[in-house]
Amino acid sequence: MSDVRRDSNGRFVQGGPGGPGRKSREVEAEYLSTMTSFVDVECWEAIVKKAAVDAVAGDSKARAWLSSYMLGMPISRAEEPETRDKVAEMIEQWRQAKLAMAQELGEE
Repeated sequence: MSDVRRDSNGRFVQGGPGGPGRKSREVEAEYLSTMTSFVDVECWEAIVKKAAVDAVAGDSKARAWLSSYMLGMPISRAEEPETRDKVAEMIEQWRQAKLAMAQELGEE
């Protein structure tokens, strides 16, 4: 068994040994190269289509996987207020543009 030290709550204690760490960039590049030799664009398209169908059918894992790629992770509450202000500004611009389009369609 490894020499991993934890406290009574199961958390790692300060000064304990670290893990194996991240793989080197060269190893990551080798893995990526191998993966892309097997998963071409057409294969990836099939994977994404299947995930979309499954997500619509109620598969929460497919929905989470798609949204993580399409939307990214939710904004952390600990982020700078300036960043949140920019997001709020973008949402407001989108809302105004949507309102303007609705008004244009209603006038014609």
